[in-house]
Amino acid sequence: SLHDALPILKMAMTRLYHGGSKIEGNKVLKNDLFHGMFFSNDYDAAESHIFTDKGEMCYVDIDDDDIYDADEIPYEDIAYEYLSDKYGKDNVELITDLITCQRSIYSVTDEEIESINNHGVGFDNDGETDCQMQGEAARIADMLGYKAVAVKDEHGTSYIVVPGVEFTRMEYDG
Repeated sequence: SLHDALPILKMAMTRLYHGGSKIEGNKVLKNDLFHGMFFSNDYDAAESHIFTDKGEMCYVDIDDDDIYDADEIPYEDIAYEYLSDKYGKDNVELITDLITCQRSIYSVTDEEIESINNHGVGFDNDGETDCQMQGEAARIADMLGYKAVAVKDEHGTSYIVVPGVEFTRMEYDG
């Protein structure tokens, strides 16, 4: 194959860091809120999430082609089907606007909240729902076969690495 014939070509990789009080295992575990695990391409930003004396750090190297941009979600058929099933067809545009940060969670009206909650989703215009939107980006990236998704947050761009991806622990002594 062409890939084997050209071993000198290197793929572009991004190193992502995660910091936390306790890191389980050596693979990203699935969770309900974010689906995966938050990472940053900035070591200091990752380290800022350690709130104890015994913090832990890890990293993962991901091929740039395996990192999905959440801003592409409005153009994905799979995303439309998933979001319309979960939140209702009438709410897909609002949800994609929230996922891509075209709208702030705090701008969602009571009528919009009621429309979404009519689909059995616990939704409110608060920080937890803002986190749920980041989790939706990770779920969609995972459905599409990516290993991570780039999302906007207080650090600028952060990454949610999807469940099952292996990470490497780092020596960390605060």
